Order: sequence, then C-alpha cells, then structure tokens
Amino acid sequence: MRIAIRSPVTGLQPLKRERRDHEMFVERPAQRAELERVLLPRRQSCRQRVFVLHGLGGIGKTQLAVEFARLHHRKFSSVFWLDGRSEDSLKRSMAGCASRITKGQVSGASRTYSAGGGSDLDAVVTEVMGWLAQQDNSDWLLIFDNVDREYNPRNPYPDAYDVKRYLPGADLGAVLITTRLATLEQMGDSQQLGKADKKQSEAILRSWYKGNYDPVQGEHLLNKLDGLPLAIAQAGAFLQQGACAIETYLEFYEQQWKKLMEKQDLSDALLQDYPDRGVWTTWTISYDAVRKKNEHAANLLLLWSLLDNKDLWHGLLAEACRDIVVYERLSRRIGDIASDKLHFTTAVQLLRRYSLIEDVEGGASYATHPVVHRWAYHFQTEECRAELARLAVLVVGKAVPHNSRRDYWIMHRRLLPHAQACYLLVLADKTKRRAGSHDMNGSRLQESAEDKAVLGAINNLGILYWCQNKPAEAEQMYQRALQGKEEALGAKHTSTLETVHNLGMLYSGQDKLAEAEQMYQRVLQGREEALSPKHTLTLHAFANLGVLYSKQGKLAEAEQMYQRALQGREEALGPKHTSILDIVNNLGILYWCQNKLAEAEQMCQRALQGKEEALGPKHTSTLIIVHNLGVLYQNQGRLVEAEQMYQRALQGREEALSAKHTSTLDTVYLLGRLYQDQGKLAEAEQMYQRAL
Repeated sequence: MRIAIRSPVTGLQPLKRERRDHEMFVERPAQRAELERVLLPRRQSCRQRVFVLHGLGGIGKTQLAVEFARLHHRKFSSVFWLDGRSEDSLKRSMAGCASRITKGQVSGASRTYSAGGGSDLDAVVTEVMGWLAQQDNSDWLLIFDNVDREYNPRNPYPDAYDVKRYLPGADLGAVLITTRLATLEQMGDSQQLGKADKKQSEAILRSWYKGNYDPVQGEHLLNKLDGLPLAIAQAGAFLQQGACAIETYLEFYEQQWKKLMEKQDLSDALLQDYPDRGVWTTWTISYDAVRKKNEHAANLLLLWSLLDNKDLWHGLLAEACRDIVVYERLSRRIGDIASDKLHFTTAVQLLRRYSLIEDVEGGASYATHPVVHRWAYHFQTEECRAELARLAVLVVGKAVPHNSRRDYWIMHRRLLPHAQACYLLVLADKTKRRAGSHDMNGSRLQESAEDKAVLGAINNLGILYWCQNKPAEAEQMYQRALQGKEEALGAKHTSTLETVHNLGMLYSGQDKLAEAEQMYQRVLQGREEALSPKHTLTLHAFANLGVLYSKQGKLAEAEQMYQRALQGREEALGPKHTSILDIVNNLGILYWCQNKLAEAEQMCQRALQGKEEALGPKHTSTLIIVHNLGVLYQNQGRLVEAEQMYQRALQGREEALSAKHTSTLDTVYLLGRLYQDQGKLAEAEQMYQRAL
C-alpha cells in the first residue's frame, strides 16, 4: 500500500520539484548517511526506529529531512509529514493523512475528514495511529517537523505537548523528529545539526548572490554570519538585489548590530539561540531596504508577525475587507495590498526577493521562517504591536464565514492556525486599546466603531472554535466578547444579546442545560424589551427555548414556546416560510413524544408539504421529514405507509448524500426493523447487514 509523501507546508514539493537555484541548501552527506543508517527499512528489524535531529532554528533541519524524504520515499510504504509546531497543528496534519490511506483500511468518515467531513478530530487521529500500529504495516515513515516547545506537565507552555503520545504504540516503522530541543535526544538515536562550515557557507552565499565579489570581503562577511544558513541566505538575497557591495553591506551590518545590541528584550524562546543578535542584523538590513522600496509591504510583514507564520494568502485579507472598518484600518497600514491582488502579489514578491518569506504551492500561499516571524514581532515597538494585534484579530475574525455559506468549513479550517494566534492575543489582553491611544485621525467616533468591530471579531472567533468542536476555546472567546460588549454597549444591546445567544447555543450543545436556559431567558427578555415581542429575533429566542425545554423533558413549556414562535412567524412571514416549517417539524416531534400521534402526523404532513414546495421533494431537509413520518407510521403499526416513507427517504438520501452516508444507513437500519416486524426476515437480514 503505497502512499505519496505529504510535503511540508513551507512550499517544498519533495517528490515533484527540483530545487530552485536560490533556495538555501547545505550539503550534509555525513548527517544524511546517519539518517539512512537508522531510518531506512531493514528486513530483520523488529523495533521502531526513532531519530531526533536537533539544532538551532534556521540551521537546516527541515531541509535535511526533506532531502532525506526526496531520496528515499520509495523505500517506505508511506511517508507522512506532520506539522509539530503545536498539538492542534499536529493532530490536524495527522488527521489529514487519513485521506491518503488505502480505501477500506480506515473508516470512510476518517478518509473524508480533510475534505470537510464532520468527523471528530481526536477520533480520526486515533484511527490513523491504530492503522500505523497494525502488524502488517511496518515500513512507514513519520516526520514530526518543528517540535520546538518544551513540554512540562507541571507548568505547561502554550502549544507544548508530549510528542511521545503520538508515536504509534506498536514497535513498527520509522520516526524522524526535527526540533530545537536537545532534551528529546532520549527518545532514540539523535544528532545535533551544527553550523555550516566554511565551504558550505560559501556555497550558500554563491547560490543566492550571483555577482562577483572580493573573496576577502566575502570571507569577512561569512565570519560575521557564523555559519548560520538562514542568515547567509538572507545576506545573499539582499546583495543579489544589487543594492550595494559586500563592503557596504558590512558597514550596514555594524551599524544595525550596535542598535540591536542596545535592546534588552531576549525573552522569546525562538530567539534565545542567538544571544549576540548577529542573525537579527541581516533581517533588519533587508527589512529596511524593503521599507524604502515599499512601506506597505514592510508593514504587511509586521502585521503577519501577529498571525500564524504559515499560509498567508490574499483571500484572507480580501475576505476581511468586506467589513468597512477592517478595510479602512488595513488601507491605512498596508494600502491597497488587502483589496487589490496585484498590489498584494507585488508586495509579497518584494519580500520574497529579500528572502523574508517564501511561496507555497506556486504562489497560492506564502510562509515565513519561524525565527524570521518572531524577529518581526520583537522588532516592533510595544505600541505598534498593540495596534497590529487589534488589526490581526479584526482580519481573522471578520474573515470567518457564516455557516450558511457553501463550503464554509474549508475556510474555517484554513483560518484555524491564524485564529489560534489571535486567541492567544485576546487571552493576553493584547487587543484592548491602550490608555491614551487613538487612531490616525484622532477621532473618538472611529475609535468606537473599531472597538465594536474588534468585539464582533472576537465573537466570530468563538463561532469558528464552536464549529471546529473546540468548546473550551469558543466559550473563552464568547466570554471575552460578552464582557467587552457589556462594558462598551450595555447588557441589553442587541449585539451583546447576540453573544449571549451564542453562549446559550454552546451550553446547549454541551448539555449544560441550566446554563443554556439562563442565557436563552436573558436573550428573550432583552429582545422583547429592545426590539418587540414579535420581532423575528425574539421569535427565534422562543424557538430556541422550545428546543431546550424539549431536551430537558419539559414538554408543556416546550409546546408553549413553539406555539409562540409559530404564531409570531406566521404573522410576520407567512404560513409557508421555511423557518416556520422547522418549528412545525419540531412541534410534530414534540407531539410524538407526548403520544399525541394525530397531532404529530398533522404537523409532519404540513412540514413535508411546505418543504416539498419550497425546496423540492429530494432536498435533504425534506427527506428528514419523510424519514420521521416513516418512524411515526411504524410506531402506529401502519407498516405499509411506513415502508413507503422509508423507501422514499432511502432513495433520496442515496442520491443526495451517498449509499454509505450515516443518514442513509439510519434509514436502512429502520427498514430492517420494519421488515422484521412484517416477518420478512430475509429482507430484514439484508438491511441489517448493509447497515452493519
């Protein structure tokens, strides 16, 4: 069972693309030979082979792992590349591997996870790890890239996790881990990747800088850069732009080095590897050159430092620009880069030419090295970071699509790493306006609009986390948004009540029914006062309370809420509006639970007729009611009519969903029960076997 290697998200395409001349590349034959000795499959091996490759950030660990995979992927049955930056990114990249596992070896739900299936993330990860642990599946390679946060169970660091938990339990396969943490050496064979030697350093510089230069000056520069491939590539990219000679670059270097040494902030773990700040200097020189050519491109890099370092694409900024406040704020910072794809492309190509970023998937997206990313963050003043933190939350929060949009989940998943960066900014109170701060025009009115927009963006982050089955993070975002809205707008403002409603939905989904009822009652009371008892949002609150009371078993109260909502919507929208039909269907189910079967059938028939007229007879929403009618008829002993409903639901779901969709199989199972009640045991067995 051969599976193609998944390329890292840094833009490298290990199996299909030749190395570009301008890429940072260090030949390390001795280190590669050690990887081959430990990791390549051996016939008589009966143990899991683990190799830990550790060293400085930017020293070339990922690149060496990619080269190893390029050369030897055909010797493994499968190769999976996992993003080890955080536990969440690791789980998601591992779950994404399920789609490339041979059909039939994992469940269909897991295989469709990366295509937007609603599968539980942890369940998919468990199934993938179970597949890796199968005894006849021993020649795979897992590459955990950038496991850089030290795990301490007594004092957990954000994004840190125990990587050992994600090694398959069976003594099979090969594991390669790239990390800055020497403490992971104990997990298996290991090697520290050191700085490039003189010959390697010169090769990197010449691969980036094609011009002629004085060898003495070149050697002087390489001595300054101390064998750090990332810094050498940075300097070479700058020189290739023809901005100056090496001698002048060395003068710039000395000037910037003195300025940077005066700064005292070395708290960031990714930057502590470079205590003399030499590597900082190369980026500062390039950044200053970019700023002189395109100030907006330089500001884009600074804004990016408040987001995730991978997968920046124009669509993210363009989507956020649909909100007028975000559009105005972005325009002041980065000009037309957000709203005009040509300006965006021009800006990122400039950053790319100076080796500050790299393209992914042919320019469909862009990434920056983690150390460059953290440098850009610490390079700014605290005031600038505070302003850009608000802007980052605005961009991501306002880019969250409503779940009524087609394929919204694709954008949700792509936004999640950026949302996580914003989540940490919100928890650290980085998005609050600092005392004495003001916008560029000094307008308090514009400040107020921005404050409201930021709170709305935080609320949207809660929605994103809720849709991604992360209730703890969703609740924290909702609570932060609620607190801010109560202070800025008041407890009964409609925007405040929107977040209260979201909290109610969250609690209801977690079966925290008492907390959900408290939220829903507050929403109902507030909307009746602020809007009117017959406003559509108020009626929506009645309907939500009806659903909640049904879950609590308070059927009389549920019926009362449904009737209030139904009457109000019929007056406001008409008797056949689709939102009314949902309440009618819920009432039918409620009557069924109360054993009021005649009333239940009447409601279900009304809902069915309305759905057929509004949506069509084969719409999935229509088929739900057809299925429910089958259940109702079966419980009444009306088996012929029940069979007709089930057959119709089954045929429709097979066409609209698939023969193996869980909803389809629900109908298959009930058909089996129906045939059993009818004494058609052969047909019943056939249905049960299919469902099973």
